[in-house]
Formats: sequence, structure tokens, C-alpha cells
Amino acid sequence: MLLALHCMLAAAPAPAADDAARTGNVLNLRKSAPAVDHTPTIESFVQLAVGQNVDAVYQTFGDVPIQANGELALKHYLATEVLPFFADVQRLERMSRVVGAAFEDASAGQIAYAYVVTKSGAIKPFTIAWRVESGRARLMDVKVDRCVKTRHPVVPGGCAP
Repeated sequence: MLLALHCMLAAAPAPAADDAARTGNVLNLRKSAPAVDHTPTIESFVQLAVGQNVDAVYQTFGDVPIQANGELALKHYLATEVLPFFADVQRLERMSRVVGAAFEDASAGQIAYAYVVTKSGAIKPFTIAWRVESGRARLMDVKVDRCVKTRHPVVPGGCAP
């Protein structure tokens, strides 16, 4: 048996010079980019909406939603649904979930599923979508007071599962 093992080892080809020089882990690990913190983008939107200025919030939208909806319709939506939702907001809830998004015009961006905390302590869900244009986040969509149970993070007082 020892003779057979010795014969097999003798018959095995010698390692290549490259293989002989390697030591340690043989896996070639890819370095991944650090996770992006989207909190400043979300916080900036919330603070702008808390300010209750329709024109200021409107200016943050990209061209695609403006062209699709028209200026008057978008400003009406902001004035009647979005800004009233943020009227009594004290702060952004620290838990949010941000995922990549592909928009109808084939561009890519982000969607944030987040909450705000009102002055009375209530937690309210909202969703914003944006893409970066010329180094600035431009809103593509805003939905308020609608919970996406499979996307919004689980937080006490948030979306009930």
C-alpha cells in the first residue's frame, strides 16, 4: 500500500511555479464598495417638506415626473397630499430601507421606505424615489401615508405585519 501511494505521488506533476509561490487563502476575494448612507437625502427631503413650501419641494423633482404629470398637477398633489402629511412632523424615524430602482425611462435610482415621527409621537410611513442628475438627487416619486409591508422596516408603531 505504501508502495502504491509512493508511486502515485511520484507520478503527480510538479506544481507550477505560480502555484508554488502562493501561500494562504486561495480565494480571490472581491472588494465591495462601502454601503452608501442615504439618510442625508431622505432627511433633506423631509426638512424641505416640513417647511411647507410647495415651490421649494417642486424644484427637487426631476424632468420625467414633471413632464408626465404637468406642473399644475404635481404642485396640486404636493399642496393637497404631501405637505399636509408632513405638517406636524417632528423628525425622520432612524429606521429606513433603501433599495435600487429602475424607472420607466430606463434610468436607475433609489427608493426609500421610511417613517416620520409626528409631534404627538405617531409614526407615519412614506416612500420617496429619486435618481442622481448632475450630482444632485432629483425626486421621481413621493407617496405618503401608504405602508408597503414587505418593504418598510419593522419598527414599533410602524406598519403592522
